[in-house]
Amino acid sequence: MAAAGATRLHPEGEHEIHHIYDSRIPVIGVGEGSWPSLVQHLQELTELPHETIQQRLKGTRKYGVAFEGWGRRNQDFTHYFTPQQVSYAYHLSADLLANLLRESTRARRIDAKVTGIARVEGGAQVEFEGRPAERYDLVFDARGFPGELDPDRHIDVSFIPTNTAIIRRCPA
Repeated sequence: MAAAGATRLHPEGEHEIHHIYDSRIPVIGVGEGSWPSLVQHLQELTELPHETIQQRLKGTRKYGVAFEGWGRRNQDFTHYFTPQQVSYAYHLSADLLANLLRESTRARRIDAKVTGIARVEGGAQVEFEGRPAERYDLVFDARGFPGELDPDRHIDVSFIPTNTAIIRRCPA
Protein backbone atom coordinates (compact mmCIF):
# COMPACT_ATOMS: atom_id res chain seq x y z
CA MET A 1 0.00 0.00 0.00
CA ALA A 2 2.90 2.34 0.73
CA ALA A 3 4.39 1.73 -2.74
CA ALA A 4 1.01 2.34 -4.40
CA GLY A 5 0.64 5.57 -2.42
CA ALA A 6 4.14 6.73 -3.39
CA THR A 7 3.35 5.96 -7.03
CA ARG A 8 0.20 8.07 -6.82
CA LEU A 9 2.03 10.98 -5.16
CA HIS A 10 4.95 10.86 -7.62
CA PRO A 11 3.46 9.60 -10.91
CA GLU A 12 6.18 11.04 -13.15
CA GLY A 13 8.84 8.76 -11.72
CA GLU A 14 11.06 11.39 -10.11
CA HIS A 15 11.66 8.82 -7.36
CA GLU A 16 12.73 5.22 -7.80
CA ILE A 17 10.53 2.84 -5.81
CA HIS A 18 11.55 -0.71 -4.91
CA HIS A 19 8.99 -3.23 -3.67
CA ILE A 20 10.83 -5.95 -1.77
CA TYR A 21 8.95 -9.12 -0.93
CA ASP A 22 9.68 -12.79 -0.30
CA SER A 23 7.46 -14.97 -2.50
CA ARG A 24 8.28 -17.94 -0.25
CA ILE A 25 6.15 -16.37 2.48
CA PRO A 26 2.50 -16.85 1.53
CA VAL A 27 -0.24 -14.35 2.19
CA ILE A 28 -2.46 -15.95 4.80
CA GLY A 29 -6.03 -14.75 4.51
CA VAL A 30 -8.04 -14.64 7.70
CA GLY A 31 -11.21 -12.97 6.43
CA GLU A 32 -9.83 -9.45 6.45
CA GLY A 33 -12.19 -6.61 7.14
CA SER A 34 -11.78 -2.93 6.44
CA TRP A 35 -13.26 0.48 7.20
CA PRO A 36 -14.97 2.93 4.80
CA SER A 37 -11.81 5.01 4.54
CA LEU A 38 -10.01 2.07 2.87
CA VAL A 39 -12.75 1.79 0.23
CA GLN A 40 -12.17 5.42 -0.75
CA HIS A 41 -8.38 5.08 -0.54
CA LEU A 42 -8.33 2.03 -2.84
CA GLN A 43 -10.37 3.94 -5.41
CA GLU A 44 -7.84 6.78 -5.28
CA LEU A 45 -4.84 4.43 -5.55
CA THR A 46 -6.17 2.28 -8.38
CA GLU A 47 -8.37 4.82 -10.19
CA LEU A 48 -10.95 2.04 -10.55
CA PRO A 49 -14.66 2.34 -9.70
CA HIS A 50 -15.78 0.91 -6.36
CA GLU A 51 -17.75 -1.87 -8.08
CA THR A 52 -14.67 -3.07 -9.98
CA ILE A 53 -12.53 -3.02 -6.84
CA GLN A 54 -15.15 -5.03 -4.94
CA GLN A 55 -15.30 -7.62 -7.74
CA ARG A 56 -11.50 -7.87 -8.00
CA LEU A 57 -11.17 -8.36 -4.23
CA LYS A 58 -14.08 -10.83 -4.14
CA GLY A 59 -15.25 -8.51 -1.41
CA THR A 60 -18.54 -8.37 0.37
CA ARG A 61 -19.83 -5.08 1.65
CA LYS A 62 -20.24 -4.53 5.34
CA TYR A 63 -22.19 -1.63 6.78
CA GLY A 64 -21.03 -1.83 10.36
CA VAL A 65 -19.32 -3.91 13.01
CA ALA A 66 -21.14 -6.17 15.47
CA PHE A 67 -19.75 -6.39 18.99
CA GLU A 68 -20.98 -9.47 20.82
CA GLY A 69 -20.72 -9.81 24.58
CA TRP A 70 -19.30 -6.33 25.14
CA GLY A 71 -20.28 -4.22 28.10
CA ARG A 72 -22.66 -6.02 30.42
CA ARG A 73 -22.76 -9.80 30.21
CA ASN A 74 -24.39 -11.03 26.99
CA GLN A 75 -24.96 -7.49 25.74
CA ASP A 76 -24.44 -7.00 22.01
CA PHE A 77 -24.41 -3.86 19.90
CA THR A 78 -23.72 -2.87 16.31
CA HIS A 79 -21.67 0.13 15.24
CA TYR A 80 -23.06 1.22 11.85
CA PHE A 81 -20.80 3.19 9.53
CA THR A 82 -22.02 6.73 8.97
CA PRO A 83 -22.32 8.06 5.42
CA GLN A 84 -19.28 10.02 4.32
CA GLN A 85 -17.91 9.51 0.81
CA VAL A 86 -18.93 5.85 1.18
CA SER A 87 -20.92 4.26 4.00
CA TYR A 88 -19.63 0.72 3.68
CA ALA A 89 -16.42 -1.25 3.94
CA TYR A 90 -15.30 -4.65 2.63
CA HIS A 91 -14.54 -8.08 3.87
CA LEU A 92 -11.86 -9.01 1.37
CA SER A 93 -9.11 -11.38 0.35
CA ALA A 94 -5.63 -10.13 1.36
CA ASP A 95 -3.86 -11.86 -1.53
CA LEU A 96 -6.22 -10.29 -4.06
CA LEU A 97 -5.66 -6.89 -2.42
CA ALA A 98 -1.89 -7.34 -2.81
CA ASN A 99 -2.35 -8.22 -6.50
CA LEU A 100 -4.61 -5.22 -7.12
CA LEU A 101 -2.16 -2.82 -5.49
CA ARG A 102 0.79 -4.35 -7.36
CA GLU A 103 -0.91 -3.46 -10.66
CA SER A 104 -1.22 0.17 -9.54
CA THR A 105 2.41 0.49 -8.45
CA ARG A 106 5.36 1.75 -10.44
CA ALA A 107 8.16 -0.11 -8.70
CA ARG A 108 11.13 -2.36 -9.28
CA ARG A 109 10.14 -5.66 -7.72
CA ILE A 110 12.77 -7.53 -5.73
CA ASP A 111 11.89 -11.08 -4.66
CA ALA A 112 14.28 -11.69 -1.76
CA LYS A 113 14.32 -12.39 1.95
CA VAL A 114 15.30 -9.36 4.04
CA THR A 115 17.62 -10.44 6.84
CA GLY A 116 18.22 -7.04 8.37
CA ILE A 117 17.77 -3.30 8.10
CA ALA A 118 20.36 -0.93 9.54
CA ARG A 119 20.32 2.84 9.80
CA VAL A 120 23.12 4.48 7.85
CA GLU A 121 23.97 8.10 7.11
CA GLY A 122 21.10 9.51 5.03
CA GLY A 123 18.94 6.39 5.01
CA ALA A 124 19.05 2.66 5.58
CA GLN A 125 20.90 -0.39 4.34
CA VAL A 126 18.84 -3.50 3.64
CA GLU A 127 20.57 -6.86 4.00
CA PHE A 128 19.31 -9.78 1.92
CA GLU A 129 19.70 -13.53 1.94
CA GLY A 130 21.81 -14.57 -1.05
CA ARG A 131 22.33 -11.17 -2.66
CA PRO A 132 24.27 -7.97 -1.96
CA ALA A 133 22.90 -5.37 0.43
CA GLU A 134 21.28 -2.24 -1.01
CA ARG A 135 21.10 1.29 0.38
CA TYR A 136 17.84 3.26 0.40
CA ASP A 137 16.81 6.77 1.38
CA LEU A 138 13.53 5.63 2.97
CA VAL A 139 12.29 2.18 4.03
CA PHE A 140 8.79 1.06 5.02
CA ASP A 141 9.38 -2.17 6.95
CA ALA A 142 6.25 -4.34 6.79
CA ARG A 143 7.84 -7.65 7.75
CA GLY A 144 6.01 -7.86 11.04
CA PHE A 145 7.88 -9.34 13.97
CA PRO A 146 9.11 -12.79 12.91
CA GLY A 147 11.15 -13.45 16.05
CA GLU A 148 12.27 -12.07 19.35
CA LEU A 149 12.78 -8.32 19.33
CA ASP A 150 15.99 -6.64 20.41
CA PRO A 151 14.92 -4.35 23.31
CA ASP A 152 17.73 -1.93 22.42
CA ARG A 153 16.14 -1.35 19.00
CA HIS A 154 12.42 -1.88 19.67
CA ILE A 155 9.88 -1.03 22.33
CA ASP A 156 10.24 -3.72 24.98
CA VAL A 157 6.64 -4.83 25.51
CA SER A 158 5.86 -8.49 26.06
CA PHE A 159 3.04 -10.06 24.09
CA ILE A 160 -0.07 -10.24 26.23
CA PRO A 161 -2.81 -12.47 24.78
CA THR A 162 -6.27 -11.12 25.51
CA ASN A 163 -9.87 -11.55 24.48
CA THR A 164 -11.08 -8.16 25.67
CA ALA A 165 -10.60 -4.55 24.66
CA ILE A 166 -11.58 -1.07 25.78
CA ILE A 167 -13.15 1.29 23.27
CA ARG A 168 -12.96 4.99 24.00
CA ARG A 169 -14.08 8.00 22.04
CA CYS A 170 -11.08 10.15 21.14
CA PRO A 171 -10.95 13.71 19.83
CA ALA A 172 -10.97 13.93 16.04
